[in-house]
Amino acid sequence: QEELTDLVKPFGSINKFIVMRSGKDALLEMGDVEEARSVIKHFSEDQALLRGKEVQVEYSSRQKLSEPENPKVEASRVLLAIIHNPLYQMNVDILHQVFSPHGNIEKIVIFHKAAAVQAFIVFDSDEAAAAAKSALQGRQIFDGCCKLDIKFSIFAFRFLGNYKEPVKMNRDYTNNSLPGDSQSKTSPQASILGAGTAFSTMKQGGFGSVPLSGVLPFGVTGSNDKCTLLVSNLHEVLVYEEKLFNLFSGYGRVLRIKMFENAKQALVQLADGVQAELALNFLKGAPLLGSAMEISFSKHNTIRHPRTRDFTMDPYNRFNSEYVKNCCPPSKILHISNVSDEVEEGDLLNFLAPHGVIQRVKLFESTNRRQALVEFDTIEQATEALASKHRSKLKATSLRIAFSRYHAIR
Repeated sequence: QEELTDLVKPFGSINKFIVMRSGKDALLEMGDVEEARSVIKHFSEDQALLRGKEVQVEYSSRQKLSEPENPKVEASRVLLAIIHNPLYQMNVDILHQVFSPHGNIEKIVIFHKAAAVQAFIVFDSDEAAAAAKSALQGRQIFDGCCKLDIKFSIFAFRFLGNYKEPVKMNRDYTNNSLPGDSQSKTSPQASILGAGTAFSTMKQGGFGSVPLSGVLPFGVTGSNDKCTLLVSNLHEVLVYEEKLFNLFSGYGRVLRIKMFENAKQALVQLADGVQAELALNFLKGAPLLGSAMEISFSKHNTIRHPRTRDFTMDPYNRFNSEYVKNCCPPSKILHISNVSDEVEEGDLLNFLAPHGVIQRVKLFESTNRRQALVEFDTIEQATEALASKHRSKLKATSLRIAFSRYHAIR
């Protein structure tokens, strides 16, 4: 609305503004006829543009705009939740986790309309629905996206039975014969709403546990208590403890690593279960030196094997509470920090070139620290470079390398 009104503000005052239901048309009522004529005359000679697209400005057959009367919707146990900017895929488990703390849910139906995801949330009482609406209106399910716009629905519960959506998009919690919802009944610690929720991993008491506050990445429950991962399908010659440390330390504080000779396997113990879950979530299936890593939780919570490498006091154990915000899957672009003032783009290019084809290198400064972005041709090449060169020295400083969340270098 602001962008459209800015187009015509120079020609006079705007009395009313109505966006049509289609979202593609709008009606503006100017202060008087002369102001409306000025708008039409100007844009008949100079094409109106909005976000780079042509906008048609012409007279309406209406002489005056009146505000549409919206039917008053009384409080009911059925909520309509509109999820704006849905960067993550929604399902009934996520919405149940968000809404269930405010009352008993009987049904959830998710559907897509326009550019948003919408859902009907049916509670067992009007009071529970009102409490959920009051607590969640305007909140974001995940940081920076999935903002909730919640209204009481005019649809009665009996009409919602007509929605034939897949199980992930439609669930009746009153029908015990339907697929279970065990995943949706997670503990309060696993709540995915950012504001007002803290994820504490200190309860497991392991050395190096990090209190994580805020939103855990999509797919991470925060309730896992297994600290050790079994990593399989490794190259038996080219992969060793330091490379695994370089890779896994971006997702948690690595305590110990045990390589099994001739078995293409390793055990990686992290400080707590949440960090182990982060590593598994992002690195499972990631390519490393010709093979896709297979990762699962180990039955051993602590590594006690002989000839185990201990990284407990390693100064390059970099994971902290801020890292969880930037956790991302392996990507073609690497973020490099602690770059010496003497290093040029060509130095980085030569330093990392043995690991693959480099598309672009960009040096920059942020918070008075020199950093770089390096884009490889493939994710596998970038993963190899990180595993091989993190904490390696280039012109007197040890580089710190992590996967970048950027999809392109500008």
